[in-house]
Amino acid sequence: MTGTRHRGGASRESSQTDQNLHSQLLWAIGVGALQRSRALPQAEGSKGLNHVSAQLCHQNLIWSFSVRRIFMNLWLAAASLVSAVTCGLHVFMGGKEAAGPLLKSSELDPIAKFTNYYCWHLVTIVIAGLAVAFAYSCLAASGNDVALLATALAALFAAWSVGMIAIFRLPPLQFAQWALFLPISLLGLIGSLR
Repeated sequence: MTGTRHRGGASRESSQTDQNLHSQLLWAIGVGALQRSRALPQAEGSKGLNHVSAQLCHQNLIWSFSVRRIFMNLWLAAASLVSAVTCGLHVFMGGKEAAGPLLKSSELDPIAKFTNYYCWHLVTIVIAGLAVAFAYSCLAASGNDVALLATALAALFAAWSVGMIAIFRLPPLQFAQWALFLPISLLGLIGSLR
């Protein structure tokens, strides 16, 4: 499975090998299913056998490519799941600790208060967007660029968290956004390079 990589990320030799393996697998599955099948009338002969074989191969081909596509992108599926969990943590846990006190503050100017609250939910939308982007990339053959963009955003969020810890001398475990975005970016990177 070696070869020259092209823009799509797959090599020509690898693609041909995958197609050959799929053909052999589907033929074996189809023949095995037909040998076990008692539903075929003997009178139809090879014409009936070829028709059923073609139907089985078509169904198995669809199933095979669907399963193969999902298994090829389990890393991106994991990135999507971790992004969704992070979004939930941001909304529910972070909302109580950060957005709630912000809204209750009477010392802040209303424009500053609601601008910060607006930005809080912009982050909510972006994190939900990361989950959707990784889910799309997991299922779509053309989604690798989307996965790379989502990975870059997650990596930048992690880097900014670490930068703020260093600049403002914040406790790393209490300002732990990096611990949420780092796994997302690593899963996305591995999934994008597969």
